Amino acid sequence: MCKGSKHLVIRIPAVWIFLLLAAVSVYSKTADPAVRTAPLAFWKEASGWTTPFETGRFITASLAASGLSGAGLKTYEMKYSSLVHTFNKTELPYLLKLSKEQRGDKLLVWMHKQLLKQYSLEQTFMNVLIDRGTFNCVSSSILYLILAREADLTTRGVETKDHVFCKVNTGKGWIDVETTSPFGFNPGVKKEFVNDFKQTGFTYVPPGNYAYRKVLNDKEVTALILQNRMALLQKHNRHAETAGLAVDRWTLTGDSNHFTEMNNAFRNWAAVLNDKKDYSGALHFLIKVSKTYNLQQENRKLVYGLAYNNLIMFLNQKDFTRAETFLAAEKNNLPAEDLDKLEKIALRRSLSSGGSIPQVQKAYESGMLTQKEWADYMVYLYQKKAAETADSRGYFPAWIFLTGLPDNIKSLPGMKKITAVMYHNWTAGIHNTFVEAVRKKDFLSAEKILKEGLIKDPENTVFREDRTNLQNLRQPTD
Repeated sequence: MCKGSKHLVIRIPAVWIFLLLAAVSVYSKTADPAVRTAPLAFWKEASGWTTPFETGRFITASLAASGLSGAGLKTYEMKYSSLVHTFNKTELPYLLKLSKEQRGDKLLVWMHKQLLKQYSLEQTFMNVLIDRGTFNCVSSSILYLILAREADLTTRGVETKDHVFCKVNTGKGWIDVETTSPFGFNPGVKKEFVNDFKQTGFTYVPPGNYAYRKVLNDKEVTALILQNRMALLQKHNRHAETAGLAVDRWTLTGDSNHFTEMNNAFRNWAAVLNDKKDYSGALHFLIKVSKTYNLQQENRKLVYGLAYNNLIMFLNQKDFTRAETFLAAEKNNLPAEDLDKLEKIALRRSLSSGGSIPQVQKAYESGMLTQKEWADYMVYLYQKKAAETADSRGYFPAWIFLTGLPDNIKSLPGMKKITAVMYHNWTAGIHNTFVEAVRKKDFLSAEKILKEGLIKDPENTVFREDRTNLQNLRQPTD
């Protein structure tokens, strides 16, 4: 395959169950590079060019697609201008005397004799082609298209599933040109030739699998260089750089398929970050590009998955405050329905670890909890709070706290039991202290203990009985 395949794009699963599983290797660099999400100025300008390109523009565009800019671009523009000048001076006068069919054939032979030295599957760069003579189907096709225009031939690039070639209008019809071979004019036809040893023989270039062909304009042909570079970067898991080239390619062509592939490049980079557990970076990168290119709907499931991963990270750490803060911060970035689902997940996880009374009430009001579940949680949480109060301040403040709750809480069966336990524990504590003072015959302290208890609860039957008993004990000594 000499054309970078669009099938090399790594796609992210749309279904998210627990953790996002991204089938992407960890990026080889130690630090994440900046990801370019806006097109280079050159491609914004080139997108407005009309096709077919004139020779100079075709040269410039193909070199820019090869990654050249600034002084480097100028240098190779001069090299190609010199090549075209030499061709026009030495070969063109002869070619123009021939028929268009002969002209197209001889042009191909001239290219291979003068410049194209060795086929290399991944050699798509136009600067390397002119320096070293190595080429693949894309770079050799572009060279043929450039020179054919000079030879007054109407030509087009043609794309198949995994290959690129050219076709020439001879005036009697279109003829395919397999540019990777000097004998590729009208492939499938037996041709006589004379080799360098003056031996006559025949060569046969079989036609490729051209069943699924697409005729390309010059912008689309130029974009194939960008596509091949993307494929090479993806091969080495360099997804950050791939994204920028994908933006350039779509900007140049405006093709809907290229738009989809650009989004795939964005998703790939988000997957790399996700694989590194940089869930926040992945989420906000994808949110940003989705807003920029109106991809919210296409990326909704993936954005939700990344948000889910971010949330679960906090929940697994039992950092419910950060989980709540995270969801609040993403309120304007996520659809209301997705945010609601995440909030319910956070609530359930928080509740499973104890949760809070406001959370339980919110979960009940949102329909997450049944009335029985709500009651069970409320009893548990208020019992926990009462126990904390009892540990820090005593049983009586805990009992006062429970008796001051709203009627719908106090009336819960479990709450009545807890309230009774707190009251009993407070009463038992006072009574036991009173009994110990009596045992020591410290009747003044015993009386003081009962007095403090009866001030807090004058109707306490245990204290009142203890007071009567104390009075009976003290009478013989009066």
